[in-house]
Order: sequence, then C-alpha cells, then structure tokens
Amino acid sequence: MMQRNDANRVVAVLLSTLVAMTTALSEDRMPVSPEDILAIRWVSNVALSPDATQVAYLIREPANVADAKSEGQTHLWIASTDKSNAPRRLALGHSDVSAPQWSPDGLRLAFLSKGNAKTRGKQVWLMTLNGELPICLTQAPEGVAEYCWSPDGQEIALTSPEAVAATQGPIEVDRHHGHHRLWVVRIADRTMHRVTEPDKHVTGTIWSPNGVDFAAVLSPSNDMDEVDADSKLVMIDRTTGTVKRTLSDKVNSWMRGNSWSPDGTTIAFFEYTGTTFACRLALVNATNGERRYLLGDYQGTPEDYFAPLKWTNDSRYLFVSAIEGTRSRLLRVDTTNGSFQRLTESMTNCWSSSLSADCQTIAVSADDGSSPADVFILKAGQEPTRLTDLNSRLSTLRLGKVSEIRWTSRRDGKTIYGVLITPDDFVPGKPRKTIVQLHGGVQWLWFNGWAGDWDEWGQMLASHGYVVLLPNPRGSLGQGWDFSDMAYRDWGGGDFHDVMDGIDLLVEQRIADPDRLGVGGWSYGGILSASATTQTNRFKAAIVGASSPDLSTVALTAGASTIMRRHFGMDAILGRDDLLFRLSPLARVDQCKTPTLVLHCEKDDVCPIYHGRAWYRSLKLRGVDSQMVIYPGAGHVLSERGQQLDLMRRVLTWYDEHLGNER
Repeated sequence: MMQRNDANRVVAVLLSTLVAMTTALSEDRMPVSPEDILAIRWVSNVALSPDATQVAYLIREPANVADAKSEGQTHLWIASTDKSNAPRRLALGHSDVSAPQWSPDGLRLAFLSKGNAKTRGKQVWLMTLNGELPICLTQAPEGVAEYCWSPDGQEIALTSPEAVAATQGPIEVDRHHGHHRLWVVRIADRTMHRVTEPDKHVTGTIWSPNGVDFAAVLSPSNDMDEVDADSKLVMIDRTTGTVKRTLSDKVNSWMRGNSWSPDGTTIAFFEYTGTTFACRLALVNATNGERRYLLGDYQGTPEDYFAPLKWTNDSRYLFVSAIEGTRSRLLRVDTTNGSFQRLTESMTNCWSSSLSADCQTIAVSADDGSSPADVFILKAGQEPTRLTDLNSRLSTLRLGKVSEIRWTSRRDGKTIYGVLITPDDFVPGKPRKTIVQLHGGVQWLWFNGWAGDWDEWGQMLASHGYVVLLPNPRGSLGQGWDFSDMAYRDWGGGDFHDVMDGIDLLVEQRIADPDRLGVGGWSYGGILSASATTQTNRFKAAIVGASSPDLSTVALTAGASTIMRRHFGMDAILGRDDLLFRLSPLARVDQCKTPTLVLHCEKDDVCPIYHGRAWYRSLKLRGVDSQMVIYPGAGHVLSERGQQLDLMRRVLTWYDEHLGNER
C-alpha cells in the first residue's frame, strides 16, 4: 500500500506538471494588443421580427487599418432564429446604419441611414426581404433624429431638426436653432404631415395604441441644459399638435425607452428622484396623470440604455432591462404588485434585447468576460441558441480571468461591488502590480463582462501581467437609486474611500502588490483619479483622461451645466458656498506626488481642454513627473483609429515605465 508521504509526493508532482502545462499553454498565446482591441466587431440593436423567425441587428466593423483617420462602419445584418439560414448582411449600399425596426406585421424592416440621399442627415429607409433594394421613405432636409411605426403599420412618426441657415459669421450664444419637430409620414404615398410647430423641441415620441395621440418628451429648446432641466412628458394630439396634458415634469429626457400599454391606460417611463439625480421606473395614468412607481425597493437599477420598456399584450407585465451589482439583466415585472422574474439568468450580461409579438421569444446581445457580445435567442424552457460568433480569434489570446468582487465600506458598512481581472498566470498568494481603473459617469458602472475598448483597458492590462480592479463605488448604478444618490454633492469623497477599501482588500488577500499600484480613468474616471492622487500617495502612476479637476468652474465653462446643477445645486455652481472648491482636485494639487499622464481632446465640450492643461501645468510647475497628450479635433470621445491606437499604447507604456514590465 502507498504510504502517505509517497502519495503527497505524487500529488505534488501532478500539481507541478499541471502548472507547467498551464504555463506552457499560456506562453503559446500572445497578450492582447491595442491592435487586437481595435479589431473587435461590436453587435448592437437587435430587432426580433414579430413572428420570431428572424432577427435583425447591427455590427460595427473595425476601422481601416491602413487609414489612421478612419472610423468603424455600422452595417445591417439578419439571421434566422432557427439557424436554417446563415447570417447575412442587408442593405449593402449603406455603411452607417442605425435603429432597425420591424413593421407591426413583420413584412418590412425600417432603418436609418444616409445611404445615397442628398440630405444632411440620415433618412428612414424601408425594405422587404424578397431581394428588392431598400427605398428611401423620407427626404427631411436636416435628416431624421428618431422614428417609430404607427400601431397599424401604415405611418411612421419621426422627429427632424429645423433647417439652420449656414453662416460663417459670429455665433450668438444661447440663440437656439434647429428644434426637432414632430412629423408623420404616410407609407403609401410618402406624404408628410407636420404635427408640432417649430417653437417646440420634441424627443422620445411614442404612439398611443389607437393612433390618435403621442406621448413625447417636450423641452423649450434643443439646448442641452434646457433639455435636461426643463423637459416634460406630455400628451400631444396627432392632428393639431396641441399639448393635451402634462404627465410628468421630472422626466429623464435622456432615456428614450418609454412605452404605452396596449389597453391605452398607462405609460411607463423613467422619472428623476427627489434629488433630480438618480432615476426610478414610473407608471402614469394617461387620462388623469396619476403616477405610481415600480421596483421601489429593488436593489438594482432599472434602465433603458440598452432596451426599451415593453408591455405584454394584456397590459399587465412590463419587460424591463436592469443592472444588478455588475450584471445586466432582463426582468418581467408584474405591474399590479411589483413582483418580478429574472429572464436571462443563463446569460452573464443581457444588453440589447427585443421580444416577439407574443413575448414568448427574446433576442438578445450578450457577452461574458472572455468575449464581446454575440446574438442569442431565448425561449422559455430551452437553452439559449447562439446565432453569431463575431470574435472567435480572441480565444487565441492571453485573456485575463474576469470575476465579480465585493467588499464592505469601512465608513458605513455599505456593500461595494466591483470587477476583478487577473492575469492568466496569476498565482494566489503572490501579489502582482495592480491598476485601478475608475469608470465615467458619475452614474455608470463596470460590468462583469468583456472589458476591452479604447477607453476600457482591463483585458489589455491583464494580458500584460497586471491585476485590474474595476470598482463601482457609491454613485454607481446597480444597487438601486438611493445608492446612486449617495454621490450627491460628494465627488471624490465617499466614492474615493470605497475605492481605497477595495484596494485594501486586494492587498490583504495578497492579490495586489501595495508597492506597485496605479490608477486611471476617463471623464469622471479621470476626475476621480486626479482627486485620488491628492488624497493618497499610494499610487505610483496615474492616468487622468478627459477630466475636469477644477470643479468650481466646469459648470460655467462646459457645453452644458445641468449635470453639475443636479449634482451640487445652483448655490455651489454660482460660488455662494465653497463646496466645489473644497472638492476640486486642483485646490489640493500641492498634495499630489504621483507621476501622471494627462490625456485630453482638443474639442472636448464636456470637459474643456483648459482643465487638462491646468492639471498638467500645476503638476509640472511643482516638479511632479508628468506628461500631457492632446488629440487634435477630437471631442469627449475618440473615434479615429489612429488616436485610439495611440492612447492605448501610451497607457501601457506609462504603467510599464512606472510599475515595471514583467513580460
């Protein structure tokens, strides 16, 4: 009989062999490069036909590798849900497609595209699937912003900007032009009927089930501040364009997934909470304006970023996209009592989703930690059917392991969620250099899914030997509206401490090397990164991207101030108290000793470039190791391939130079 010591030696040999084999397999794979990230194909906007036989969707293809100024192009695709036919591309002459929508009878597919139209913006195009070429339904001089089918499928309602005379002369600030007017176009003869006058700015339009009225979001102008601050949900007479009644004066104008119940009694939409900061799911009576709220105690965040709200035919159940912790879900909510059922438990994340007419079949785009989203079909009682495999080459790369992580705030006991990505050769108990990437927002989050884009560095860094922590501190989505509200008037306060508690956990568990910590982020992630380096010297390298470290002036210098007003109040914006000065990283820049790479875009109207310059100059004059890179012509988001490639390369180089390059 084998002795215990002999058995232990055998186990040790087997484990050693297994580790050696795993290491050998890992070494055969290449790390994720910036070029690999830019070669990803992205799927979005799934649209299931009413009879559930076909699903249309969009694929954003990579930019031209030979042209640094090129951008990705979005094409329209279709697939049979039973896989009887391979996916194929539609509308071959269209390279910037958006918003595919089936007609109620499922015989036609509409989409937005410039196509070969000689107008300034996109138009509504219609096509059947019998081989005929798409036809252009509209000729709006300034293009079509949004559209939706009438309940009977005979008309389409659309919003289109008013024409603005071209001028090279002086620009009059706050002189508003180009309000979006509401129109109806008849399919049979393409005639257009004007619904609203040019003094109204209309967005987020939906038809009443009987086709007599519209529910729409109405604001005084197209100015971003007024759209965000003064929008109302109203009912509009489709014949006269008059406003019949106001249904809510706290509607979130940026959420466009509003939905009218088939029985005509109720409209579902998203309304700001009492702080006008976070949002909640509301139901309003279409006749008397009485409101009630669903999922009030739900420890997640209902939203319509990825999928519109959808009623069942009996007007009882509402399908709602939601975020729980670090995962995106689809819920079926009983509107009579608020109970709900999770429908996508088998998926890590459910992004864009679309339901059949009978709500028995769901098409979704879904991802996980090893791959961006693909298209799936879900039916009750059946395993999901996968229709696409858009990025199979990623399986040949050295990907990190992605997992949800949570910890407890040492200040108030709140549970904080985050995502942890470890290198493929990570050995427990052997701390590694660690990067904390902070998300934008404030109200946004990191998902327990694919983490790889020009501004999402998780997989790229992990494949180069870094542990990556993606924290969702207070203010983030995923834990209810009250958790989002906790960042109110407290940027760089409680959220900073939540982040540091997460780092402490990784150090205690011997995952993160406390002597090789880095931090970075874009937009609010850049602001919080700058703030963090003024409150601790634990970070050996920082990347501050598209940030506004001077909070006391950003509301008065950016293109829109409403977000700051919602977060801090008018007194703070106008300097009647010193809150914003006290929270500004720039006011504490003397405390920053962290080597910092400042990245900014020349034409950024969200976080004006002077903020990036001020942070860089302040560090430079104080002798802090710092660099600044400006991307010419770019706004708040980089879109050109060459600029995205440059940014990711600089991210890797900066962290490697200051934290060490192990591979």
